[in-house]
Amino acid sequence: LPIGFEGSGPLANLFLDPTDRALLGLGVEFVRWTDDLDVFLTGLDQWPDVHDSVLDRLADVGLEPNTSKVAVLEKGQARSSGEAFI
Repeated sequence: LPIGFEGSGPLANLFLDPTDRALLGLGVEFVRWTDDLDVFLTGLDQWPDVHDSVLDRLADVGLEPNTSKVAVLEKGQARSSGEAFI
């Protein structure tokens, strides 16, 4: 595989497929761009299961998230007031 953009997609798909499948199993909607993941929760009560599942699947393939980029952001009124949950 070539180094850079051309190789990143196939490698990410190979290593992150278990994470994608775990999120599908939890019934949450998500979008992944190579190694960036946005998960759309319907309530904050989903966060612990989603977070634990992603951490477990990443650990299974020797990866870990960049914790400085992990956050739960409120949508709607809470978002416009600047509230964020980490």
